[in-house]
Amino acid sequence: MMTGGPDGDLGSNEIQCYKGKICLIIDGGSILFDPNGLDKEELMKIAFMRHTSPRADSLSFPVEKLSPEGFMVPRIAKNVKLPDGTLIEDASVFHRTFLTDISNRKYIEKANIQAFIPCGGFKDTINHTNVNEFLALFKELKYIVEGANVFFNDAARRHIATQTNIKEIT
Repeated sequence: MMTGGPDGDLGSNEIQCYKGKICLIIDGGSILFDPNGLDKEELMKIAFMRHTSPRADSLSFPVEKLSPEGFMVPRIAKNVKLPDGTLIEDASVFHRTFLTDISNRKYIEKANIQAFIPCGGFKDTINHTNVNEFLALFKELKYIVEGANVFFNDAARRHIATQTNIKEIT
């Protein structure tokens, strides 16, 4: 999974370089999820469009390329129904809390997400107050590759390093 999307330098480079499947992208446009993996060719097309105006982000992903369990929830949408029937009344709240809301576990466990590459997002998104919720949601996580931004604050990073078997690569 990755935060930051195909429209950013880090996200577009990650899409081009990553050899595994990408199941989850959270960027300024949407939450884009498919437990079977997002179509890499379509992600590459968007990544190569990052210098267009307006910028092409996850909203440019063709929803017809999602599996029946996949979904796109635009950040500014209202009343979005997910494939399992869950109604997202306010997508901005869903977007802001997706990484720490344990009710999203039903989606994450299907994807078996083992690596997280934060290529964008707000500083200290995961911190001492929500790190346990993040870890409960992403139980299969084995690697965090954090480089150019500070997605985890020091307390969260310390907790992950001392209380889990997740390897942090910086």
